[in-house]
Amino acid sequence: MLAPMRLFSYRSVKMKIMVPTLVLKEMELQLEEKGRKGRIARSDDWELKHLRGKGADLLPDIELKLLQEFSAADRTMRDQYIRREIRNYILGPTLPADACALLLTSDNTNAQMASNEGLSTLLFRRLEPILWGAREIASLLVDLAIKFYRIEVRSSIGEKLEKYAIEGDWSTKTLRDWESQSTRLLSLARA
Repeated sequence: MLAPMRLFSYRSVKMKIMVPTLVLKEMELQLEEKGRKGRIARSDDWELKHLRGKGADLLPDIELKLLQEFSAADRTMRDQYIRREIRNYILGPTLPADACALLLTSDNTNAQMASNEGLSTLLFRRLEPILWGAREIASLLVDLAIKFYRIEVRSSIGEKLEKYAIEGDWSTKTLRDWESQSTRLLSLARA
């Protein structure tokens, strides 16, 4: 998925989730499959509906030729067409001049190919729910804080709501901090 994101200010990161049309087409094809691919597609379909409910949009219409080539392509070549759709969007007139784009994927090969093609990429690992322990959640939060410079986390226990900011970049961050992937945890106002 594509996320045109930050307006280049140090403190604020604005993000908009954009879903390529060809991702929807690929999901349609995978929903018809049986086994693991079909189960993953059903999970992806739920995630997409959730994202759309939270304000995610589809990329603008694509060229008919690209859609036809994608439909005729072998399954192993589909990601190449999705990356081309994203690149066309980035290079086209629709992306605001003060925004940048980031490809979000859980496919390691796709992330590597996208990086080789010059697309900024964030790789998510798909873990089985039973494997999501404190260490995996902490690792995800650190990765997001470093990639987006700062994230905010809210935690509620009963009526008590606590807010924290995790910073991946700050003005006095040293090379050693970068090498060790250090982050700062700041307590924000409590509600």
